[in-house]
Amino acid sequence: LLMSPEQGALLRANLRARLLTAQMALLMHQSAIWQLELTTIEGAVASRYDAKSPETVNALRLLRELVSLNVAIVIPDISESVAALEAVRQSDGSPKGGQ
Repeated sequence: LLMSPEQGALLRANLRARLLTAQMALLMHQSAIWQLELTTIEGAVASRYDAKSPETVNALRLLRELVSLNVAIVIPDISESVAALEAVRQSDGSPKGGQ
């Protein structure tokens, strides 16, 4: 779409801010915010830039790949650690009790 230079600058600034928010969400493993920001950026790029441009096509492809990534961390349950310690104790064969 045709935009004035000021509108183009505001759009780029908005996209830059959303990318920074997505980066922070990635660093903090907040999957919902990560996907929301990237989906919003994808929509803005698809609606405001030339869809036939190779740069736009490549940017949209990369955004779709990034949206599909799961950035959430799965923290193991404490019961798995306790079970592993118990298995080591039993394989050792010596009764160590509460030491």
